[in-house]
Amino acid sequence: MLFLRDSLDAVLGDRVMTGADAYALLLEVVCGLRSPLAGETEVQAQFKAFLGSLDAAANRDLLRVGQRVLADAKSIRQRHLQGVGVVAYGPMAARFVPAGRRVVLVGTGALAADLSAELAGRHEIHQWGRKPGDGRPRYSMLSTAAGGTIRSTDAVTLIVAAPVPQTDIDALARCYPRILEVIDLRGGHEHQTPVGACRLITLDDLFREATHLGPGAGRIAAAQREIRELSLAFANRDELRPFGWDDLCA
Repeated sequence: MLFLRDSLDAVLGDRVMTGADAYALLLEVVCGLRSPLAGETEVQAQFKAFLGSLDAAANRDLLRVGQRVLADAKSIRQRHLQGVGVVAYGPMAARFVPAGRRVVLVGTGALAADLSAELAGRHEIHQWGRKPGDGRPRYSMLSTAAGGTIRSTDAVTLIVAAPVPQTDIDALARCYPRILEVIDLRGGHEHQTPVGACRLITLDDLFREATHLGPGAGRIAAAQREIRELSLAFANRDELRPFGWDDLCA
């Protein structure tokens, strides 16, 4: 999404929106209704940070519109979207892991910790992390409850919870000949299943599952109706402009 000072700034082929349509699109985006996980809140935080990065003197009009968008988004979320899009990755991913299945978890960050906490106690977990050293993308298995041989013929679910190169995933997968599911949480990557793996589950699958688990389409539809009303109110607003020649055209 690009904000233009004039429609003449558009590159050939760009779709330029103005007035109520532009405001409605922006409000839908900020409310998370154009995200894979409908109603998620991260994009609102990103938009707020974007406004905070602008020069106040040079972007007075955009900041004024942006603050109105944030206020409207807050109102819409309170009325219609409370709890929508707030679903943790751990429980979502765990739904795809068969009962009693050994889990091979790649990653040591916050996402991996969330998954480990959700799966612990019900699954044997082999967690892999990046080796410290020369910076090359090599991984080693961390301490696990198994404490035994890494290579195993047991059925395994592989969960990728870090931005690991596919070559490393393929190398790690050779330690587990019976990978029956791969849950790949690397957003924006070209997903591939290691040789021999049967099923690939991506972030899109988790988002679709979260949508089914949510409160249904009714609340989202209500939010979209209010967005349209607020957008029309924005387009039809009266503004006092005490400075500048544009007052003559108000």
